[in-house]
Amino acid sequence: MLFRSLFRRAAAAAALLLTFTALAAAPPNVLFVLTEDQGAQLSYLGTPGLQTPNMDRLAEAGVYFDRAYVNYPVCSPSKANIYTGLYGHTSGLLQNTHIFYVPADELKPAQRHNPVYQRVQVKARYATLTELYRDAGYHTAVSGKLHVAPNDKFPYDTWLPKIAGRAGMERVIDAAKAEGKPWFFFCNIQAPHRPYRNSDKVDIDVDPKEVELPALLPDTPVTRKDWAEYLDYCQVADQRLGDVLHGLDASGELANTLIVLMGDHGPAYHRGKMSLYQLGLNVPLAVSGPGVPAGRRTSETVTGIDVFSTLLELTGIDVPENQGRSFAPLVRGVEGATGNAHTFAEIVHSGQRRDDGMQERSVFDGRFKLIYRENLDQPRDVNSDLKYFSFKLPSGGALPWRNRVYDEIVRKKNKYPDDFRRLTEIDPQTYGVKLPVFELYDTDADPDEFVNLADDAAYAVDLARLRTELADWAKRTDDKLVTVAKIAPESR
Repeated sequence: MLFRSLFRRAAAAAALLLTFTALAAAPPNVLFVLTEDQGAQLSYLGTPGLQTPNMDRLAEAGVYFDRAYVNYPVCSPSKANIYTGLYGHTSGLLQNTHIFYVPADELKPAQRHNPVYQRVQVKARYATLTELYRDAGYHTAVSGKLHVAPNDKFPYDTWLPKIAGRAGMERVIDAAKAEGKPWFFFCNIQAPHRPYRNSDKVDIDVDPKEVELPALLPDTPVTRKDWAEYLDYCQVADQRLGDVLHGLDASGELANTLIVLMGDHGPAYHRGKMSLYQLGLNVPLAVSGPGVPAGRRTSETVTGIDVFSTLLELTGIDVPENQGRSFAPLVRGVEGATGNAHTFAEIVHSGQRRDDGMQERSVFDGRFKLIYRENLDQPRDVNSDLKYFSFKLPSGGALPWRNRVYDEIVRKKNKYPDDFRRLTEIDPQTYGVKLPVFELYDTDADPDEFVNLADDAAYAVDLARLRTELADWAKRTDDKLVTVAKIAPESR
């Protein structure tokens, strides 16, 4: 492709160290594509039964991060991490907030004063990517949905329909051209978020017989059907991405557009979305565009909060103070560049109403994962799409999530007792389960995180080391929702 050959000639002369603005005649455009509820499942990664040619194209056109993790595995807080470079306990956006997909000046009084919207939002003193790109002279655009708050902190110029497509991409480009500006387009693709396409009623493009189930799912026809529907909806997300890329290809602006593809958290299964296990935190992340050497894949670790400073650095915009760490050197291919030694994540249960719900935090060093819990007497939130085929609303009606897996595991609990036990640990209040304060996993030996080593004396040093890291992080980031002294090893 043209931008690759241009880069290679520039790189030979500048040893990959030129600034992004020096590589482009004009400020680079930014296309940030965020798929919803998609874990690290791509045909690029060899996921059986799945074909994602457009996502594969982006992975191959630049750098793909095998160890990309989100810092909060549910929609609104994960997006806020990306938008602000801050953890939820710092930014103030601690749980899912309301979706009001309109410019701030079009909010109705009842929406603006909604208790959840008022409580769960980014604090005024912190800048968002939307504000920073607007202030830097970019035309800003969004598609799909917002699902962050307050709307005032996301001052988009163009609000596109739910599915942007080629026409939406062209609309953004035309609007920016009319203003003589580069553009920043936050393209939300609302797939593969449940409900998936119902294979009882329509033909889907993934054969249940060809899929490979994650280890947490018992191998039954029902679970194969559900996982196949998830992968099929990943393909739908890929097709929607392809439509957007078609518009970008036709515009002639590809060569000057930085493209980021990322998932907001893992898929809607227990131990996926809304959990601190790998299935919930590990997401696809690919970066391509001018100044990005093609055809690379790295195992260096990066996270959602790191995206904020990375994007700003790559586009030559001053980076405000934040809690992330730019991985721009990794994107540029700088020799010796490294990722994070430790990654951290959090969940605040009952966060839509109060701060004293169950708290969960984790730290991962690339091999060992530590999960810590506090306020275990409080309920653990279970999102309705993780549990219900059809969720009845208090106001009447229902949300057709079509989750086939939860009830299937309950029905087959005698045949698959370990799978049922792990399900009950995600929904402890329903089954009267007492959760452990600490869980420790060796992900090299146990990638599915099934064997808790926290009480194994052979791993006492690793447990103490990660408890120290997590306690130091909580103190450093002023996490007032947990008790640092309870996380730290007793000897401290």
